[in-house]
Amino acid sequence: MKLSPHYHKYERMNWPNGRAFYKCMEPNCPHYLPIATLAIGRESLCWGWQCNKLVVITKEDIQNEIKKPMCQECKEDRMRRREELRKV
Repeated sequence: MKLSPHYHKYERMNWPNGRAFYKCMEPNCPHYLPIATLAIGRESLCWGWQCNKLVVITKEDIQNEIKKPMCQECKEDRMRRREELRKV
């Protein structure tokens, strides 16, 4: 079965032994990176709400155990919305 070319939308997951890996969450895509550090420098679609910009996964994302990569704009928007909710 030939898959259509697409950008991966990685999500961090854990093996039963606790080690992290990244799996593409696009439908019908079997791609995964068996070791989390292999994701450094890879492009992923942003998980922000209706964003889908390309994000490069960095070493800091791996160290901070970011589950779903987001672009800087979506991260800032998310933090702003959290602060607004705390004020209520």
